[in-house]
Amino acid sequence: MNELIDERVRKVVATTFGLDPLEVAHDASAQTLAGWTSLARLHLSSFDENFDIRLTVDDMTSMTSIPAIVTVLTASGVDA
Repeated sequence: MNELIDERVRKVVATTFGLDPLEVAHDASAQTLAGWTSLARLHLSSFDENFDIRLTVDDMTSMTSIPAIVTVLTASGVDA
């Protein structure tokens, strides 16, 4: 896993859900983070802006954990 992308992802997730980045574990997911619901996942569209990419609906659907988000971003060509 790209650690720099992981760190950036955790910061975006923390901001999205009103958490301290230190509260967002590297393996955080919809099952482990309070407030990470399917509706709240729509707010994660800020990854488009934060990483300057275009996410598809399939990308958004698969973004259910920090590792899954890092995988999507890496596959989309995001550099740390």
